[in-house]
Amino acid sequence: MHLPSVISTLAHLDVLPEKNWGELWNDREPLLRSVLNGGSTVLAKDRPFCIEGHGYPETVQFDISYSPVRDEERRVRGVLCIVNDTTDRLFKKRWLNAARVLRWGAAFCEKI
Repeated sequence: MHLPSVISTLAHLDVLPEKNWGELWNDREPLLRSVLNGGSTVLAKDRPFCIEGHGYPETVQFDISYSPVRDEERRVRGVLCIVNDTTDRLFKKRWLNAARVLRWGAAFCEKI
């Protein structure tokens, strides 16, 4: 699980890519800008992202919530980013589904 992070301003977004997200920036920037410019929350469940976490590209999934952070005058001044890595849960779910199919196929073949 990743801890929430707060991004303070649009100007600040312009200096973040190379320091924090590198390969994710092209995917995340439109989401963050839509919250900053439109003021609506962006939610996604099991959203895929391509990262290079172990020296090679791999797809990971996250539940994400990007919400506007407003000042006293209700102007959007930042984005609260909450993410939860769901990659392992989805991998285990796919593995269990494959095991069920194999078990069903083996049971079917025994009856023939």
